[in-house]
Amino acid sequence: MELEQAPKMTQKQQEVLRVIRHFIEENRQSPTVNELADLLKVRSLRTVMQYLEALEKKGLISRSRYQTRSIRLLNDNSESKAVLLPVIGSVGCGGLTVYAQPVFDEYIKIDRDFLQGKNQENTVVIRALGNSMVDAGVSNGDLVLTERTTDVNSGDKVVAIKLY
Repeated sequence: MELEQAPKMTQKQQEVLRVIRHFIEENRQSPTVNELADLLKVRSLRTVMQYLEALEKKGLISRSRYQTRSIRLLNDNSESKAVLLPVIGSVGCGGLTVYAQPVFDEYIKIDRDFLQGKNQENTVVIRALGNSMVDAGVSNGDLVLTERTTDVNSGDKVVAIKLY
């Protein structure tokens, strides 16, 4: 499975990404916004936030809101943490009026760490149609991350799709 090519960046965005990468390599944690401002020699924290927002929109970093050191590199050329997973189709979650419909032209980008050691080749995404799985936390239109397997135990939640 191939990763997306890196989006175009301005010179300043490249510098910000380089500084973040270097800080993480040296300190084993991401910089705070204040530390980034010092490293980039800018006075305005809003300027730093704008750089981070731009890098996040381009899929190069992710941030968790309300955490101090939450910047994560997603598309690092040395060893990318982002993977593309196929959305293999839509599946009916409510009666037999909707059957599985294969769709192979949609992908989502996800942080590799989110897979928690799962085999990336067997991990796929489906789109839920219907509301019969609401009690399991799956609503109509949700994207569901799932693993292709024949190893099913009693009590497991499964999506069964007959492939021809």
